[in-house]
Amino acid sequence: MMQAARPFSLSVHVQATERYRERMAQKRRYKRLYGVNRGVEQAGRPLDPDARVAEQEAAELNDELATSAARASTPQHLLRDPRARTEP
Repeated sequence: MMQAARPFSLSVHVQATERYRERMAQKRRYKRLYGVNRGVEQAGRPLDPDARVAEQEAAELNDELATSAARASTPQHLLRDPRARTEP
């Protein structure tokens, strides 16, 4: 692994892939909760307060993951060339 021209490339890719999967899972969770809650409201039944709170939390998490993806920076220890000399 360390013999590769850029040994840090794999680490960055794996981290980005995991972030994408987490974001998509949370997005599906929010869509599911939103759909269930709107169905309950359309049926004329009262919405459970816990379901409302769960939907709000899912919406906040979904927004946070969507906006933080643009701001996310790669940790510096992953960008550093391990063969390069570091100056104190």
